[in-house]
Amino acid sequence: MSRPRPHRHGGPNPSDVPSPAHRMLSPSPRTQKSSPPQPARACTNLLFRCLVVSTFRRLLPTFDFRLSTFFALFVAAGCTGPSRSNEGWFNRKSPRQWLDIALEHPQPDERRKAVAALANGPEGGADWAATAFDSIARTDPDGMVRAAAVRGLARSADGRTVPTLVKLLDSNEVRLDDTLPAPGPVRWEAAQLLEHLHERDAVPPSERETVLAAVRMRADHDTDRNVRLSALSTLGYYKDARVFPVLIAALQSRDFAIQRRAEHALYRLTGQSHELDAAAWHDWLSKTPDPFAQAPPASAPSPPRSFWKRLFGAT
Repeated sequence: MSRPRPHRHGGPNPSDVPSPAHRMLSPSPRTQKSSPPQPARACTNLLFRCLVVSTFRRLLPTFDFRLSTFFALFVAAGCTGPSRSNEGWFNRKSPRQWLDIALEHPQPDERRKAVAALANGPEGGADWAATAFDSIARTDPDGMVRAAAVRGLARSADGRTVPTLVKLLDSNEVRLDDTLPAPGPVRWEAAQLLEHLHERDAVPPSERETVLAAVRMRADHDTDRNVRLSALSTLGYYKDARVFPVLIAALQSRDFAIQRRAEHALYRLTGQSHELDAAAWHDWLSKTPDPFAQAPPASAPSPPRSFWKRLFGAT
C-alpha cells in the first residue's frame, strides 16, 4: 500500500483521506467485484459473435450468403448480454403504470413525462385516457403537466372535449369547483385545441354560444399574447355581428401580429380587406347590410396580397 502524500504541514493530505460518508457508500476492497478490462470484454464479445456466425453458416448452408450472415449477426448481437438499450426495452412501462405516475407521482416533471408517454402510446386515444387527461388538465397543481394533458386530449378531441376547454379559458375569472385557475400556457393549449376543433367543424351547435362568449373574452383582453392570437383566429369561424367590435378593436393594437390575426379573421368572415384600417372597417360595416354575403370558402382564409401594402408603405 502506498503512503499518503505528505501535506506541507506534515501528515497526510486531507484531500487524500476519504470522508466518513464516502467510506460508507464505497464498497470495501473485499466485497468490490472486479470487472474485466474493457478491451478484454470487447475481444470476448467479438470472438463470441464470430463463433455464432460460423455455427449458423454450417447449420444453414442453403441460405443466401448475405441473408444467413445478417441473421447470424442479428442473433449474436442479442446474445452478448444485457446492454443499456436492452435494459430500456425490458423496463418499458405499461399504460397503467404511466397513468399511475401521471396521477400520483410527487414530482411534476415525472408526471409531465408520464402524461406525454401515455398520450403518445397505443392507448393514448382511448376513452379512459381522455378521461384521465381531462381530469389532469383541470386539477393538476403544475401548469406544465396540465398543458401536456391538454395536448393529450387533442388525440381524441371531439364535441365532448369542448366544455373542459371553455372551463380552462374561463377559469381565471370564474370560480369553478372542478377546475383550478389555468396559467397562460394551459389557456393557450386550450385555445389552440378549440381552434382546431372549429377547423374540423367538430364544435356542437349547442356549445357554440358558450364558446363564442369565452373566445370573445380571451381575444379582447387575455394577458397572454398567444391566447389572444388563437382566440382571434377562432372568431373567424363565427358569422355573428358580435365579433366585429372585438376584431376591429384588435386592429388598433400596437402589436402587428394581433392586427394581422384580426384582419385575417375579418377577411374569412367577409371576403374584404381594409389593410388593418379600423376606421375603414367601421365605415364599410355601416354601409353593408349583410357583411357575410361575400365570405370566401373555407379553403381561402387569408386576405389578398394588398394586405401587406400598409406594412411596407406601398402605394
